[in-house]
Amino acid sequence: MSNIIHWTEDSILGALRNFMDFNGRPPLMEECLKSNGLPDGTTITRKFGTFNKALDRLKYPRNKNRNYNKQEALDALRKFASILERRPRGVDLDESVFVWLPNRQVYDHLFGSLTKALILIGFVPYSPRGLRKYSDDDVLLFMQYLAIRLGHVLREHDLRIRIATDCPSGSTCTKRFGSWSNAIAKAFPDGKIVKVSFAWLPMRAFLFVHRLMRRFEN
Repeated sequence: MSNIIHWTEDSILGALRNFMDFNGRPPLMEECLKSNGLPDGTTITRKFGTFNKALDRLKYPRNKNRNYNKQEALDALRKFASILERRPRGVDLDESVFVWLPNRQVYDHLFGSLTKALILIGFVPYSPRGLRKYSDDDVLLFMQYLAIRLGHVLREHDLRIRIATDCPSGSTCTKRFGSWSNAIAKAFPDGKIVKVSFAWLPMRAFLFVHRLMRRFEN
């Protein structure tokens, strides 16, 4: 019997409602996983146009236009970063379902830019050349880690899901190994999800632990 779920608009709304009833809030886009009883974010946006339009169908209130002072805006951004377990991006604020989180324009108005606000809560700005350099092993570990989180061998569009600011992009995975099919062959040699240690950790901690393990092995 096939395990493939054919998601309709009604079944998606029902799954979102169940998640909200259990957790007291809507899911983040990156929480839209089979393990949470939800379709992936791509399925939701394909059915409804955007993630927030699906939430609008559930009459979930979203009001981010009230007046914030600087401290309130920074406190909200810090709280949002702790939920994401990574540096928030502008698109995260645009797609956020949290009523207490200001939109991106609020940070532009209060601080000049979202980046400047992030610096004030402790995030280091990206360097022009980028601070993120990966070995081949790092890229493969990331692909295996994300596959475990999603519950299936990666498809190319899955790399749009950025679960940490220091994740390799889809183009990084493709360029590193010459093609997407080559990357998949190396990350999943038997066409199956590879079990890796410490996959329950947040992405940043996961990579740190594996880099440390490689250092001691060498």
